[in-house]
Amino acid sequence: MRRLLPPVLIEKDASGTTFIAVERHDVPLAYAGICSPGGMSVPHPSGLNEIAAGLLSEGSSKTDSLRWRTHLDRHAIGLSVWPSEIFWSIGVDSLSIDFSMAVDAMADLAASPRMPQSEWKRLVKERETAAASAWRSPQFILHWMSQIQLLGRGHANAAPGVVGGFKALKFEDAEKTGRTAFGYGPGAAIYACGDIDPAKTIDMLRQTFSNLPSTRKLLPLREPRYFRPTTWIVDAPMSQVFFAISRRGIRRGDPDRLALRLFNRALGGGFSSRLFRSTREEFGQTYHISSSLSEGHQDHPFSIRSFTETDKLGAMLYHIYKTLLEVRDDGFTEEEIDAAREGLSGSLPLSLTSPTAVLWHVFDGWESHLTPAQLEEEWLALRDVSREAVNAAARRILGDLSYQLTLVGPEGKMRYFLQHRPLGIATIPINDVGQARYWPKDLYDPATYM
Repeated sequence: MRRLLPPVLIEKDASGTTFIAVERHDVPLAYAGICSPGGMSVPHPSGLNEIAAGLLSEGSSKTDSLRWRTHLDRHAIGLSVWPSEIFWSIGVDSLSIDFSMAVDAMADLAASPRMPQSEWKRLVKERETAAASAWRSPQFILHWMSQIQLLGRGHANAAPGVVGGFKALKFEDAEKTGRTAFGYGPGAAIYACGDIDPAKTIDMLRQTFSNLPSTRKLLPLREPRYFRPTTWIVDAPMSQVFFAISRRGIRRGDPDRLALRLFNRALGGGFSSRLFRSTREEFGQTYHISSSLSEGHQDHPFSIRSFTETDKLGAMLYHIYKTLLEVRDDGFTEEEIDAAREGLSGSLPLSLTSPTAVLWHVFDGWESHLTPAQLEEEWLALRDVSREAVNAAARRILGDLSYQLTLVGPEGKMRYFLQHRPLGIATIPINDVGQARYWPKDLYDPATYM
């Protein structure tokens, strides 16, 4: 039988910590990481987790920042710290001969971060500059504003750093966040992959990290408030308009996930997809269009994104709506679904060419309570998902075809094409969009305010 994954070992100790080790010896590299409950799911001021991660990256209390960075650089150890949806994570990669040294560096950082106040002003300035630059990018704006518009500000997937937000943060809050980020126990996972011995590696990881404090309690997943269909325009002087159409998506572990993945692939997941063929090849009004249906712990929007000339916006939106209506009511053809089956079934192995890619696939499965054997079964089962199941998934996601619309472009030239939208249109100048105080206030659930 064809195999998708190399050997994988998963263990859980008495504390409730899960250990994952993926063995692969084709290159002399190794990667390890730890994740603990927290991250973006914990209520926090905008940007606090991001800047706390910056402080954590300055190293452990055993040395100063310069010696820390010199040590990592000398041994070619890559180290990163980040908050995700519901976790705080540290990852290290190195040559396999330096693996134990890399793991020790990660453990020192998790247990006793330095969190130097002397770096605070520099980090704030860096984050403010980066935020000001990012909020000029149409794609960045679309990503965050469409999620805020659908999920509400403060949701774990709708909490970007904003211009001016970092200046308002306090060092003491960021320091506390960083020092309490990592723990050992229920909900925590410690993992490794690459040129390693799985059993010996798990023993080493258990001994190295067992002195961490207990993890914080896993927070219940927040149920978002899905807002009524609205239109947000970010007014920008440009000849094109970038837009996102968003609806309620799914969460990790959905029982219909295989059919839903095939639906997304057939709709807007590649050159053979319905939206790409009908909108680019036949309609000819854009160079690119795609759909996304992410699977995470918290809700993600189902989203369609594209761009076009401003005077073609009305025709473009109508054409997309018409295409979605046809898919919902008539479904995909067997040929379209077969192309989606082949493409998705083939692209997964091609994406698992590095040890870390394999590890993240196994880790995603663990988060969804799927064993490596079940991940193998899912991959093989993709080719057997019926057309009826995929079309049922399409009807579920597309629903009544109402949607949130987020646009970046010249507001004066777009309003004419938006007269059919059922509710009010909120406009934000692009120079102000990176500052949360200018965002439409009446659409937010007050309970999500920071």
